[in-house]
Amino acid sequence: MVQDKHPPSPPGAITIREGALRIGLTEASLRNQLSRDPTALPATFVMGRRRFFVAVDVDRWVTDRADAAKAAITAHRPPKTRNSAEHRQALRNRALLSMHSASIIAGASADQLRCAGVPRTKVGRREYIAPEALRIFLESQRAGRA
Repeated sequence: MVQDKHPPSPPGAITIREGALRIGLTEASLRNQLSRDPTALPATFVMGRRRFFVAVDVDRWVTDRADAAKAAITAHRPPKTRNSAEHRQALRNRALLSMHSASIIAGASADQLRCAGVPRTKVGRREYIAPEALRIFLESQRAGRA
């Protein structure tokens, strides 16, 4: 009778090879990472000459990493403000004027309005001006001409 090279794994434990498959690394990369920083991976234990992971800890570690990655992605995503209900309502009520409309009313280019220091709001890639700010700009232009 030929004896198996390795005794069976303890219950609830997985080998480095199985752990690498669950984590998504090669076995060599996993071993290198364990030697460099064992705290960055789920805890392991040694039985004889073999190293094992606890299967539940590996699964929990993988889901925690996936959740952390999703949270990091959504944390850095800018909030969607263009075409929000408040933005559309402000445009309808003329509480905001697009930079294009304001430049037509003022008879000045958008760059001239920016250089004059007219306060503006940026929504997405577009710029908007409050009508009151445009009125002040126009009055200062008229006063400068007089």
